[in-house]
Order: sequence, then structure tokens, then C-alpha cells
Amino acid sequence: MKRCAIAMTLLLLIAGAAALAVHAGALSFFAPQEWIIQAAGALLAVVFLLLARRGALPPLSALGWLAGSGIGVWLWTIHALEWYERSWLWRLLLPASAISAMLLFLFTRQTRGWQLARRVLLVLLVTAPLLELTLRGVQSARPSVLFSRGDLDPGAALERNRPKPGTLRFRVPCNSRGHYDEEFAVRGPEEQRIAVIGDSFSQGAVPLAWHYTTVAERALGCRVDNYGIAGIGVPEYAHLLRTEVLPADPSAIVIALFVGNDLEVSPSQAARPWEAGWLDPAQVLIVLLPRRLANIARERRQNQGRVATLAGITDAGSGVDTQLYPWLADPGLEIPTISLDGFLRVEEDRARYLAAWSEEQARELARQLDEMRQACAGRRFVVMIIPDEYQVEDSLWQDLRPRFGDQVIERDRAQRLLLEALRARQLEALDLLPVLRASNPLPDGRKHLYHLQDTHWNARGNAVAGRALAEFLRN
Repeated sequence: MKRCAIAMTLLLLIAGAAALAVHAGALSFFAPQEWIIQAAGALLAVVFLLLARRGALPPLSALGWLAGSGIGVWLWTIHALEWYERSWLWRLLLPASAISAMLLFLFTRQTRGWQLARRVLLVLLVTAPLLELTLRGVQSARPSVLFSRGDLDPGAALERNRPKPGTLRFRVPCNSRGHYDEEFAVRGPEEQRIAVIGDSFSQGAVPLAWHYTTVAERALGCRVDNYGIAGIGVPEYAHLLRTEVLPADPSAIVIALFVGNDLEVSPSQAARPWEAGWLDPAQVLIVLLPRRLANIARERRQNQGRVATLAGITDAGSGVDTQLYPWLADPGLEIPTISLDGFLRVEEDRARYLAAWSEEQARELARQLDEMRQACAGRRFVVMIIPDEYQVEDSLWQDLRPRFGDQVIERDRAQRLLLEALRARQLEALDLLPVLRASNPLPDGRKHLYHLQDTHWNARGNAVAGRALAEFLRN
């Protein structure tokens, strides 16, 4: 038993060293700090293999070593390797050999103290997958954003995030389908009716009368239905299109695409392999839950307040909205939604992600959007591209630039690549970036189109976007 265990560990060690030699140049360029981890893994593997030669490994201990090593390597994998880095799987070999060797040493010790130590360690290791299964059971029984994972099918993700009918937003109840709008109806003969599909930008952070779809509705003189659900993306947009929007027979469909999070769509997202549910840190709850709880705790310590989430009367001309929410008329009165540090980290992460966004990803996204257009069977289909705040507000961009260090960040890269891909497929697109940038600043020099430290449009941003959408559709 022990010889087999040593041979397996040596195989991992040799394979890891060989892979490191092959990829040394790439590792030095992309992740030079990784050399420390690789060297430490190799050293620990050699030391503990030598120490393990002096003990025995009974069959029961061998099973414990095998189970412990498997769980240990799994825990290291979800800690050290993102799913998109799986082509660098070789980076796990030397750390895996170290884990195997250390556990082999532990399981070959037969004194009472060592036996107690390995039992405690084995219980802790086995607890990890059991806890993950328990959390997934809680997720299935009581769906919650806190327990959400990235592997839900589009229909399940929609239902998880859809507000309950009657849920109040700014004192306006969501309709019978959970959308922040009046009741929808099937388009009548000769009627013009537009459907807008989107995420939290469409669900809205202002009273309904100030929402960009309502602004466009008043300008166009026809219904603009708001199919917005927070926390969804392109796969859910396609599902929503097929199951709810097209049965209402709208004359035009608008996909509100936010560059801040709607571009994170890969070709494999719709059909990810089964192991992604256990090896992708973004889908493992024992990784996700502590991070989310830590973020919540940090925001509670740092946040000075939140923008109100309930209230509002739907008559924009009555003055009641501005009495309840003076920040609708004066953005200077807005209360931050998240702390300044948290907001800057969100914007920095998005800027770094979009700076690495590729032409291949743009083409794949355009392909998925083209499939949606084809499903519309001749109806007008428009992609409305919503920029992130750092792309619009120059002062925010200047605040972020020192955080990038030597990394070169192309501020408008996402729009440039996406528009090229959309044009190649002759998809109609409304790019709101130049429109929002052209807005006049307020006396303090800022445009104030987004809620303070929030990333979503305020009343000014909704007004600009709504007028731009109406003009685009009219022309």
C-alpha cells in the first residue's frame, strides 16, 4: 500500500516538475509570484516523502490517505485556480504532490498522538464536501441571492431573481409577472408596442415615471414595456424573449446590454461540463458564501447610508416624487448606496475585465444576440449598449487610473469590439456612450448621470437614455 502511495505521489511530483520546466517562460511572464508556490510544493513533497518511508500504511489508513488527498487537492483547486485558468491545470501538480506527501507522512505515523491528529484532520476535510452539499440543499429548498451559483439554467435563474407580483418599488407594485411596470398585454392591430429586456438597469433605481422606458414611452406616444429583472444576463434575456416577450407580439424588441456585467458570456456557459460545478470557485458555495458575508460585513462598517429602495408616485409632473425623493431633482442630495472603497473596487474590477475582453468574446456575444434576432421573425431588433460609469464620468476615470499601475487600460475597448462584431452581423445598435458623454455637467463639473456610488442611472441618466432610445427608434 505504502509503495503505491509513494509511487503516485512521485508521479505527481515528476509530472509537475516537467510541466514547470516546459511552461517556465509563460509562468515568469504572467505569474512570477507563482514560482514561490511551485518551489514550496516541490520541497514539501520531497521532504515528507523521505519522512514517510519510515512508517507503515495499513489498508484503512491507505483509504484515509486517498480520501484526504482527494479532498485536499479539491480544496486547493477551488482556492488557487479560476475556471477560466483550467488550461493551466499543470500548476496544481506540485502543490498536489505536497498535499499527498504530507498526508502520507501523517497516515504512516502509528502513535496515539498522530492517530488523533489525523482523525481530526480527516473529519475536517470530509466536512468540506458535506457542508457544500448541505448548502446546495438549502439553495434548492430556499432559493436566495446569498446562495446563488452560476450554474442555474436561464429559466431557474429568472425565477430566482424575479420579484414577486405586487412587490413595491418606490411605492409602485410590480405587475403580475414581477416586472416593474404596468400590466402587459398582447399588441393589438395597428398598435406599436416596444419591449425592452434588461437587468437591474431596466428593473430600475428610480420611480417608474422617471424610468428610461417611461421617458421613451412619453416621447414616442406608444407603450414601451419594461421586462427588467436584476441579476440576469444574456442567456436569461434569450429565455425571457422566447417565453414572455414574443408571445405578446411586440413590434420591436430592445436588448439593454450593460457592459459592466452583461459581457461575461462565454461559449461554454450554456453547456458547461459537470465538473465546473465543483471546480469553478464561482459555483462552489463554501467559497462564495464566506466572500459574500465578508463583503456584507465590510459594507456595513464602511457605508454611510443607502439610496432608498421603496417609494414613489408615478406622476412625474405632480411634484410628489421630488418631495419624497429630492435627489430626483438634485443629484447633490443623493445618499451613497455602497461605500467609496467598495464602489472603487467594483469599478476597478470592471475596467480590468473589459481591458482584457477579446475579439473572440465579442464575436460570440454578437452570435448569441443574432440568434435572438432570428427568433424575432422580422420584428425590429435593437441592441442598446449601456456604458459603465467610469467610461462616462471623467473624474471617476481619473480616480481609477492610479489603481491600474503599469497596466494599460483602454477605456472604450468593450464598445469598440462589440460594435465591430454587431456591424459584422448587421445588428442594429444604439451606443449610449457618446450620448451620455455629451451631457452637460452640473456646476461641480460632474455629469451626475449615475446614482452616487451605485453604478446605476439616477433620474438624469434615465432621462438622457430614454430620450436617446426614443429618438433612435423613431428614426
